[in-house]
Amino acid sequence: MTNEANHFGSWQPWQPEEVARLFSTLTVPWWIAGGWTLDLFLGVQTREHEDIDVLFLRPDQHEIRARLQGWDVQEAHPELLPGSWPFQEWKQDVLLSASVHDIWCRPHERDPWALQLMVIDTDRDQWIFRRTAQICGSLSTLGRITKDGIPYLAPEIQLLYPRDAQRDLAHQ
Repeated sequence: MTNEANHFGSWQPWQPEEVARLFSTLTVPWWIAGGWTLDLFLGVQTREHEDIDVLFLRPDQHEIRARLQGWDVQEAHPELLPGSWPFQEWKQDVLLSASVHDIWCRPHERDPWALQLMVIDTDRDQWIFRRTAQICGSLSTLGRITKDGIPYLAPEIQLLYPRDAQRDLAHQ
C-alpha cells in the first residue's frame, strides 16, 4: 500500500516475509512490531498497513545498520522545528543518540519508505519501556515467532504503545 498523504514521502511498506528475508543473515535478534504484531499473532492479516515496524535492541545497532548498507536510512528527530525535515542520515559506524528511537528506511533516496526501525533500550538481560523504566522485562519475553519463522513483538508488549494498540484494536 502506498500512502501519498505523508509529506515526508510516500510509503510502500514491505511485507513481513520481505523483512524476514532482508534480516535473515543477522546474528542479532529483531522483531516485527507495530500493527503487524497482532496480525502475526493471529496468523491472518486483518487490515492494510500503512507501514511496517521492526524492533531491535540498541546494543545491536551496528549489525542492523551494516545490514542496511547502501540504503537511505534516516534517524527521526521529532524535536526539530515543526514543518522542517525531521530526519538526519544515520551514517555507518555512528552510534545513535539515546533520544533516537525511530529510523525510517528505504532502499534508495528516490524510493518510497519501506520500513521503520524502532530501538528498544536494554539493561543487561532486561528490555526497558522507553516511556517509563519501571516497565521492563526479560529479553526472553520480548518476542515470539510465527510458524513460518518470522519473529514478532509479543502482543502484550505491543499493547503498551497506546497509539498503535488503539488503532489496531479498532480494526479487529
